Amino acid sequence: MTLFLCSFGYGGITSFVTMMADQHGIRPRSIFFTAFALTVLVTRLFSGRLADRVGYRRFLLPCLALVTVGLAATALAQTRLQLVLAAAVFGLGFGNQYPAFVGHVLKFVDPARRGAAFGGILAAFDIGIGTGSIAWGGWPSTWASASPSERAPCSPPSRSRTSCGRRSASSSGAVRPPDHRVEDGEP
Repeated sequence: MTLFLCSFGYGGITSFVTMMADQHGIRPRSIFFTAFALTVLVTRLFSGRLADRVGYRRFLLPCLALVTVGLAATALAQTRLQLVLAAAVFGLGFGNQYPAFVGHVLKFVDPARRGAAFGGILAAFDIGIGTGSIAWGGWPSTWASASPSERAPCSPPSRSRTSCGRRSASSSGAVRPPDHRVEDGEP
């Protein structure tokens, strides 16, 4: 479940971060991916040996915290520097949590069952990315275009709400399309 949730966020980011960069006028749009990839590339050179030395669980827990911080920082980033820093934090956590997670899980699995365990790990990873991309599909258009003061208390919208908890249903109870913004004074 942990790997699924990390991959869920990764799926949403990889699918929509360029649209968010466009909305904030950040150029080049691919700067997030460049910073993310460089962070993963550089840190993986030594992270495997560090995880072996300190233990997979001790190494994994800070990585999971960095994934969470990186996701939040990416959602709040409005400048190129903020987006690069968010990508670096997310890359540090996400890029290193997967090998540590695999090492931790396989340590507890009988050698004859490692193939099945690894298959389960890959399934959680892939399903998380796929569902994250799909689930976050409507969110950038309603949430990322809101001002920072409107976004602060938000969570991803449910069917009956748009950005920041304002009602999206009309007086008849029908749900409006996700790109419709409720104006002040509307029901």
